[in-house]
Order: sequence, then C-alpha cells, then structure tokens
Amino acid sequence: MGQRLVIQIETNGTPLANAYYHWSGYTESALALLKKVVEAADWAQLTQLRSNVYKAVKILENTGAGVNDEEAAEIHKDNRFNGMSFKPAVDRNEGFLCVTGQGMRSNRDWMEALATVDIAERKIYFDVYVQTNIDDYEEWSGITAESLPHYDSSTFGTPFVIPFEKLGEFEALVERSPNGLYFSESNHGISVIEWIA
Repeated sequence: MGQRLVIQIETNGTPLANAYYHWSGYTESALALLKKVVEAADWAQLTQLRSNVYKAVKILENTGAGVNDEEAAEIHKDNRFNGMSFKPAVDRNEGFLCVTGQGMRSNRDWMEALATVDIAERKIYFDVYVQTNIDDYEEWSGITAESLPHYDSSTFGTPFVIPFEKLGEFEALVERSPNGLYFSESNHGISVIEWIA
C-alpha cells in the first residue's frame, strides 16, 4: 500500500475540492506537489474564473490530478458544476480530483497524510510528518534527539501553518533537518518531529 496523501483546497475553512495521490504522502513529495499548488493558486487569483470551486479544480489539475469515471458521473448529476470542464484522471498516482461531497469524503477516508490549502488565507496547513516521543525515536533511530536541530514553533507552529510566500523557507527547514527536529512544547513536553520519507 502506498503512503497516501490528500491535498484539500479550501476558502476560509470551507472545502472546495480535494485530490488523492497514492504515492505522495511523503514529506518531500508532498512539498513538490504543494509548490505546483501555490504556483497555480497565484495564477488562479489573477484570472476571472467563475467560482472558487472552479479555481480549486484548476489548481489541483496543475498537479496532474483529474476526475475519475465515478466522480465524473456524480458531477454530471449536480447542476452546480454545469459549464465546468474537468480533466480526466490518469491514475491514482497522478491524483483523483473530487468536488462532490461524497467524492471528497471518500478521498479523505483513504488518506494517511493531509495538506490543506486555504486560498483565501494563502496558507498551507501541513500534516505530512510524525511527532514521536524522544525515547521511541532514540531507540529505533540510534540518534540522540538533542543532537537534532531545535525547532522554534513560533516560525510555523505545530501542526505546521505555512504562508504561501514561506513555502521555500519551509522546504529549506526540511532539507536542513533530514533526521527530524527536536521540539519542546510547553504543555506536551519534548518530542521529535520526523519527516515521512
């Protein structure tokens, strides 16, 4: 089974569309897709697309995602999507895009990692990592947790909230800390943030 990612596009917390990617629920592959999302979101902001849902569709299509036959049949039954064109899906690795409530729920049911992109706030809520206690981390990795780079949660918070314009900065943080980050939370003690690789 692949590490399964869902990227969900929202506006002010309201889901518009999402896409399921079968082999992209790893930190670095998710970030590569999110770069495409941010590029497309900047483009969509400048265009005169009819609706936020259609903007979300075009943003996700930029990653390679498309609509499978099952979702296409549901879209055809729903008048809200009249006049919208949808790219057909290649396969689950390229992404299954959904706009119907049933389709979006189904995608989320299969996910193991989630990145939520709010195009109104211009922020990414990034949950493609694992937070582990120090003892477990040191036991399986053989690495002393205190030797890891220390993470200051005032930068991106936890879970991570990444403004569009700071996505490159977040990618650099991941690249500088391939074994994870040492993280001290005032109310939860000390833990390690591990990237999914």
